[in-house]
Amino acid sequence: MDADAFENAFALLLDGRGGARSLTLEETRSWRASDGMLWVHLPPDLPDLPRVLEAVFRLPPSVREPLLADTGRVRIEVLNEDELVLLLLHPDTAPTDAASARQLRAWMTADRCVTVAPSGQHAIASVRDQLAHGLTGLLGVNLGGIPGAQWRGSFLLLVLVLIALAAAEWRALRRRELV
Repeated sequence: MDADAFENAFALLLDGRGGARSLTLEETRSWRASDGMLWVHLPPDLPDLPRVLEAVFRLPPSVREPLLADTGRVRIEVLNEDELVLLLLHPDTAPTDAASARQLRAWMTADRCVTVAPSGQHAIASVRDQLAHGLTGLLGVNLGGIPGAQWRGSFLLLVLVLIALAAAEWRALRRRELV
């Protein structure tokens, strides 16, 4: 199962130096924490998304259910000492079918992150593009850019960056009166 077979789905293995390489979804099945940090992004309209989350990523129901749920509010669930589910929604989004287009859902551990959101969201595209070209500056350092350093909170930082980018996108759209 190749990520390219699913429009807007991708899997990235962070290299610990601020960059990343693409993986097929099939390669993610054999991923181990020792391989590096893994970020998988899936669009919410992916055919058979519940089965993909269960069969490919072996996520339990306690993780799958929030990743598949529509939400009208920010929701953070700590599942155990090293797992977090985060559901975000732009604050001015009306509770309609269009609301799902502005949601960002993420499940994170110290080594792995699965996000479910429309890939057209600027935050997703921006972080993916920056990883493809190599992150620099403080963000690159915190994502493992210091040789020999291990910073296990990288995915929390990645999601915080996604949140900041999404908020910046929302503010920019609001200034142009598009929201």
